[in-house]
Amino acid sequence: MPHSRSLPVQQAGSAGRSRRRILALALVLLLGSSWGCGSFWKGVRERERQFSLRHAREQVGRGNCERGLASVERAQGSAELGDFAAESIWLKARCLTRVGRRPEALAHWRMLGDFYPDSPYAESLPGPLAAELEAFPLAAAREESLSLRTPHDLVIPQAYYSKVAERYRLTGSVRILYAVGSDGRTSGLRVVDFAHPLLAGWALQAIAGAKLEDADDAPKKSRSAATGFSFASKWDEKDGEPWIVFFPEIDDS
Repeated sequence: MPHSRSLPVQQAGSAGRSRRRILALALVLLLGSSWGCGSFWKGVRERERQFSLRHAREQVGRGNCERGLASVERAQGSAELGDFAAESIWLKARCLTRVGRRPEALAHWRMLGDFYPDSPYAESLPGPLAAELEAFPLAAAREESLSLRTPHDLVIPQAYYSKVAERYRLTGSVRILYAVGSDGRTSGLRVVDFAHPLLAGWALQAIAGAKLEDADDAPKKSRSAATGFSFASKWDEKDGEPWIVFFPEIDDS
């Protein structure tokens, strides 16, 4: 009759320790996978941003500003831009000038001078604009904007918002000081506060496209105004497209 063999005590202890090591390793792998997944996608997004930045520099250098602007905005998608913030504004100012969007271009030059005066890119600020900012500094422009509102007869188009911005959860406020001329158009756009350069650019685009409901009834003199944007992303479940809620303060007087 064959003898049954019991596992030696030493081997049993070794087997228990092996199981514990395996469980510990599995736990480490499980925890590491969740961190690694986040780290992986963060790396992917950063590589996308760096590619967009290189592409933007190349396209702007060649004068292909339509493509250059799109690449700059993709590269601006990160919440933390660091030193690229000033460069991105400079690139957009150059391209907006070339494609004929002059009010937005001038506003980006002003942003560069107001918020990044120590950046090497601010050295390319046109002389007349530098003099303008020195005569009417940002603190004074910001204070003036607080007493102004959006004219009740000014129609502001919907501000743009991209899927890149949604991915990075870019939200926040932008405040713009500007003038409404006797022709019913806006001019002298100046950002006095902003949460992110990309949001500021889209707010400027909306104000640049604003017009009075009836330009024939426009006041004979230019009037100062200010609009505050609050960007909060939402998604249209039907079309799968983002849209922006913004709350301009209306002057009903």
